[in-house]
Amino acid sequence: MMELLSFLYLTTSAIIVVSYITQTHKLLIDKTDSSSISILSWAIWSYSSIISLLYTSLVNGDTLLIISASIATLGCTSTLLLVIFNRYIKKRYLNAANYSFIDIIFMRHILATEDL
Repeated sequence: MMELLSFLYLTTSAIIVVSYITQTHKLLIDKTDSSSISILSWAIWSYSSIISLLYTSLVNGDTLLIISASIATLGCTSTLLLVIFNRYIKKRYLNAANYSFIDIIFMRHILATEDL
């Protein structure tokens, strides 16, 4: 029974990875300011996942929990940072409000025919 539960826990982590990849991809190609995504919610989830990772790493030591907490921490914080980038940095500091993160990283906006 313990092996089955461990396996199911790992499959849950794999499903969570897919969901974070999907969310991250949407934020990377988002040409808006991502205003429909709550920064406060992702900040709380990021904080919670960081504390969980620290606890499982330093107190509990369970490998499966450490892997799961690491995935959650990476997913939550990357989502939070991309939303902050889309909402504030892209528009205010890069003057690239109508471009996605991917456009900016690969400098596609320089080749665009419209002016920033």
